[in-house]
Amino acid sequence: MNKPNQKKINQDISTELKIHLVPRSSRDQLVNCTGDQLKIKITAPPVEGRANQALIAFLAKQLGIAKTKVELVAGATSKQKKIRIHGLTLNQIHDRLKQ
Repeated sequence: MNKPNQKKINQDISTELKIHLVPRSSRDQLVNCTGDQLKIKITAPPVEGRANQALIAFLAKQLGIAKTKVELVAGATSKQKKIRIHGLTLNQIHDRLKQ
């Protein structure tokens, strides 16, 4: 049985995460990871979508997946964002972020 925020569509698993993004930080880092909520600091400024692009690149690198597997679903102009990760379950995401 699927856990909340996980959808199985056409043999593909996707998981949605809630992200609190802190732009213009001194370095890119994952600050907190609780359930489906993450707090992430990014050095990029929140101008012309640069912080969103940096967030997607950061998550893809940390999870070891392509940037195309990370999708911004909501919150393009907000610090509170919803991200969809294609191809990983919530447990797999947690395991990869803890490494």
